[in-house]
Amino acid sequence: MASLAAVREDAAGSPPVVANVRLVTRNRIPRSDRRGKTRYWVVGMGLFARRPTYDRTRVLAAAYQAAARRRYSRAVSLYRRVLAAEPDNGEIHEKVAPLLAQTGECFDAWVSFRTAARAHASAGRPDLALAVFRAATQHLPRELAAWEATADLQREKGRRGEAARTLLEARGHFRRRVLQPQAIYLLRRVRQIEPWHIESVLDLARLLARTRQREEALRLLEGLASRSSGPELRRVRAAEFRLSPGFRRAWRWLRAALQRDSGTLIPSSPPGRGVRA
Repeated sequence: MASLAAVREDAAGSPPVVANVRLVTRNRIPRSDRRGKTRYWVVGMGLFARRPTYDRTRVLAAAYQAAARRRYSRAVSLYRRVLAAEPDNGEIHEKVAPLLAQTGECFDAWVSFRTAARAHASAGRPDLALAVFRAATQHLPRELAAWEATADLQREKGRRGEAARTLLEARGHFRRRVLQPQAIYLLRRVRQIEPWHIESVLDLARLLARTRQREEALRLLEGLASRSSGPELRRVRAAEFRLSPGFRRAWRWLRAALQRDSGTLIPSSPPGRGVRA
């Protein structure tokens, strides 16, 4: 039985488009589909089928409207169409990054935040790059690299105190037991900026003791005690006693608590005890 070529002609009357098909004869059509006349099925995709045109302005407008209506997945899909044509566009990455965080695609969100920040830095806009990194820390509080990038840029701008506060803020998001290694790492980074910041050293000593690094914790507290006085010294001696209870450390804690001024003379060693613990 002879085969027939399948053609398609659109409603506008444009020339027919030949389809890349496998021709089907009348014998292969189910009886229920004949309906008194011959039908032919076209199997396959069009060889010369028209592709939808890319209208950047229209796609961006639709993405903005989708984001405004909280259709985040739809907005991400539209922004990704633009990024497929402009993969290094920092402005689009900056727009899509928070939406990716909203949809739970945290890794892709951080990549977009980082790309946008680097684009600002390359263009000589470090303040905008810092703002992007700060936004990343707000949308991705568990992304350690975002906090590090923020603190590093602050240090480069000479804002060391602000960098230390940023790392301490980051430490607050890593309080679960399974996140203790990240917390220790952040506190060590704080010590690179302010080695004897009392809050960070006390926190680090406590975490080191929990992770079986008691000797290093005691050395930190000893160094902090030699640089502290008054209420701060009392806090350090109390931390030492909680970390390693003993008569000598209890005496040091008591001495720090009772010695309110330099005129109060209290022996450094407990009565009847040598210097050795």
